[in-house]
Amino acid sequence: DFIVFGQPGMNELLHSLQPLSTSIRRVLPLPLTSAVAEYATFLGASGHRPSLIYMNPPRKAAMFRTDLALAWRLLKCEGTLAGGGYHLPVVGQYVDSLCQALGVELITKVIHAPGSKFETALNYSEATLLLNKKSNISIW
Repeated sequence: DFIVFGQPGMNELLHSLQPLSTSIRRVLPLPLTSAVAEYATFLGASGHRPSLIYMNPPRKAAMFRTDLALAWRLLKCEGTLAGGGYHLPVVGQYVDSLCQALGVELITKVIHAPGSKFETALNYSEATLLLNKKSNISIW
């Protein structure tokens, strides 16, 4: 199962889904608001834990930290929490701090020219992101 918090762009969604595309049975989109994220926690308490949660970058940063923590608690054991917008200060900062607190591996990438024949995935750095400002996305 797969839960999307927010409204992801198609390219980010496809990159997150590629490794798991054969095992996903359901996709449940949820708006990225803490009120809805708390409802999603109810899903986890009733035994519905997704193996992948994708979090789109927030439009407003105020509740992202709460939503991130709730998404982690909802995630199935050995599941994947992923998202876009790692280059945004609030996203990178909160994702880094959650991973450090939990002692989990963080993988970050810059996708250059997503969806085109020139698409490449590079390890994240500010320099890599700035190689071509108009056609790069950052994922975690």
